[in-house]
Amino acid sequence: MDFLYIICDGTTAVTLVKQGQELVIGNVGDSRAVLGYRDKDNSLIAIQLTVDLKPVDGVIALC
Repeated sequence: MDFLYIICDGTTAVTLVKQGQELVIGNVGDSRAVLGYRDKDNSLIAIQLTVDLKPVDGVIALC
């Protein structure tokens, strides 16, 4: 049963480094970075900045 836990467990991380006006964003796993802002109508807009990385994606790519 321990073998199944090893396969199913995982870790995710999102990092952001700001240098002046530049942002460098990195992610591992299925966590994501999202930028939110208000448009001219004061509506909240969200833009996903990263792509989710899931272990199963790598398995599918090998097939």
